[in-house]
Amino acid sequence: MEELEKDIKENPEAKLKQRAEKFRVSTTAIWTALKKRKITRKKRTSLSRKEEKRKNKGLESLERINKNIWK
Repeated sequence: MEELEKDIKENPEAKLKQRAEKFRVSTTAIWTALKKRKITRKKRTSLSRKEEKRKNKGLESLERINKNIWK
């Protein structure tokens, strides 16, 4: 387990699949080991294309509403 913690410090951006391949175990084994140590998984920092479109659509709607209100 010390090797896993060392790998996390050296490669903080690595994903579960990458770690599993490196240690020749399943992604579930890596996930369980991280959970036991209360180490959270890497979170997404960017929006998917679908989410980006939805966000832009919402912003466009707000702009139209603002234009209509402030005429």
